[in-house]
Amino acid sequence: MGRNKTGAPVKYGRVNIAGLNIRKIRIEKFPTLSQNGLAAMIQLAGLPMTKNTVQRMEAGEGTINDIQLKVFAQVLDVPVSELLDEGIYEASAYYGDSKYSDYGGLNVAGRQPDYE
Repeated sequence: MGRNKTGAPVKYGRVNIAGLNIRKIRIEKFPTLSQNGLAAMIQLAGLPMTKNTVQRMEAGEGTINDIQLKVFAQVLDVPVSELLDEGIYEASAYYGDSKYSDYGGLNVAGRQPDYE
């Protein structure tokens, strides 16, 4: 597992696993919910968050702590385990779908995890 310039662990070229799942769930369950709207929902749940923070998290550029993860799961009405599911990186159905796999430059088709 590599590290980015701030020292955060990097996996699949990202500093979080949940961000891409958050984006996928937001788009599939709430097609009209923007990143700004999701940030507002997170704020209503009691956590300060901006659209830019959501954008960085979904792009894999921002880390997500455990409290934030729980609030995302609550707001999106999914279990935390769904946000941590690495299947989105491995499911070939998403490799060609720019909504998910190409977001933020992520292209994992044919790549092996950089950790063991």
